[in-house]
Amino acid sequence: MEKFKRIVLIIASVLFEHITLFATIIASVYILTKSQLEVYDNNTLLLWIIGLLGLIATATVSEKYFKLSKIARGIEDIQSSIKNSGLSLDELVFTRKELKPLEVRLSEAKKITITGGSLYRLSDEYYAFFESKLRNGCQLEIVMVKPYSTAADLLCDNVVYETKDYKQYSFKILESLQRFLRLKQEYNSSISIRLTENVPPFSLIVTDEDSSDASIKVELYSYSVPTRERMQFEVTREDAKSFAFFIDQLITIRRESNEIDISYSCILPSESALDPK
Repeated sequence: MEKFKRIVLIIASVLFEHITLFATIIASVYILTKSQLEVYDNNTLLLWIIGLLGLIATATVSEKYFKLSKIARGIEDIQSSIKNSGLSLDELVFTRKELKPLEVRLSEAKKITITGGSLYRLSDEYYAFFESKLRNGCQLEIVMVKPYSTAADLLCDNVVYETKDYKQYSFKILESLQRFLRLKQEYNSSISIRLTENVPPFSLIVTDEDSSDASIKVELYSYSVPTRERMQFEVTREDAKSFAFFIDQLITIRRESNEIDISYSCILPSESALDPK
């Protein structure tokens, strides 16, 4: 009986979450069906169009609301776990400058997934390290923001500390991307590169995602803070709720990105489009 109740609650939750989308679909089908039976005058047609646009807008807003609610609940669960553990937050977080070198932290990894904005420092300072890992059979997955996209501009405005110039920041993303593409040209089957046009709220370094020793290093994208001073923390499978939350975020980031190959060519926008004004 309990199992049946859970199934009913799940179905009800899905229906409630997507009710405006269902209403939009039903209304569209109704209009199409009725249009086969009678001819609408211009005023009626205009009213139907306005109504459908309103439903579409409501569906979009409600979808964003439910996504943000899920993220908020996940964060609350993480905070609750921290409080129940008896540890203070300061004992769990650290800054990049307090960490061991990346090559030490990732030395044993067989699969590495990195998500973020430009990943410029990683692609530059650790290019030789990534090349060595790929040569030795490690799988590497990169998910970064598409250069010259709205997401890149928003990161430049709100997260990047070193520059507020849209063109300069996107050029850095492009330079970083080109370095990863050089690695892909040589180790094509061992490296995956994906571009997203969404603004990442954090950077992830996920090691051996499917193994029992998997770990996720989370770097928070804070407002206008130097890269080396951004707060970070690590999540392992022992942190069951937190680990599941960030793995789910990784899956979402993958789903909302597009994989590219070595033939990728960045189309530069016009000068007027690059002007932040």
